[in-house]
Amino acid sequence: MLEIAPQIRQYQFLQKSRNLIELRLAVPHPLATDAETCLAEWVRTKLGAPFTVSFAYFDEIPRTAA
Repeated sequence: MLEIAPQIRQYQFLQKSRNLIELRLAVPHPLATDAETCLAEWVRTKLGAPFTVSFAYFDEIPRTAA
């Protein structure tokens, strides 16, 4: 993942529904469309399912209790 977008400081996957994964990214600025496309394909390949992938951008991703 970091080869595609080295500016990613943190990331988190959130399954929002059966077919939707939200990829939360802590980056200085939103990624270009081609980088989003490559990351979405990377997620689908790694997870082995044809998920729809959405993106959410943050300055910092808050830690969870999990």
